[in-house]
Amino acid sequence: MKRNRSHLLLFVGLILLLLSAWPLFLHVREMVLGTTANARYDLLPVYDGTRVEFYGNEIVLSDAFTEPEETWREGSVAVVINGTDYSHPATVVVRPAYRDANRYHGYLRLVELYDNRTQDSVMAVIQRISGTKPAAQMQDALAWRLLLVGRDGTVTEETFRYGEQATPLYRKMLANFASPMGIGFYSDVMYAYPTLVVPLFYPFVTGIAGLLLLLVALLIRLFARRPRNAP
Repeated sequence: MKRNRSHLLLFVGLILLLLSAWPLFLHVREMVLGTTANARYDLLPVYDGTRVEFYGNEIVLSDAFTEPEETWREGSVAVVINGTDYSHPATVVVRPAYRDANRYHGYLRLVELYDNRTQDSVMAVIQRISGTKPAAQMQDALAWRLLLVGRDGTVTEETFRYGEQATPLYRKMLANFASPMGIGFYSDVMYAYPTLVVPLFYPFVTGIAGLLLLLVALLIRLFARRPRNAP
């Protein structure tokens, strides 16, 4: 009887654990990388404008829509750093009614990136360059251009697509300022709409239950093998 019970517990535990293993791995990996990234980098977004002075370096974002109208427009944005044009021709959505960071919401953002390891900071200009068409809003179509302005005025440029945002870790952190949806390092499971079933019950409760059932089954089998007169 105990052997049959242990077989059943072992079978159910294995099924629950196998079903939960991959999503559990995805969640845990994102949490570990998120903790690592947050420990290393501090982000200080610019909220109150599209122009910033950073250790004597001037970064200016501008567009052709001068009237503060409510209608959203589409066009390119001029990115000028210390008088040098670093503009990208990609089309973005412009909200002319705003003069702050909301003007290029989801497409372009100024963010100071502080590295706690090197104790140095850069001003990041993160821009989504995949366009404004509906097809360009899909995850696999997303692409970004990143300008990193050092305190000494040095400008470093990086371009990356969706799937390339995990390395270096700051890419994912900055890309979320210029994205139509939340994105993760390797998976977007942390940005899925939460319910009581997912991710609370599945995969966490099911994974823990599967592990406990396996442990109970192994203990039953272990004690069943012991001689009755064993001390």
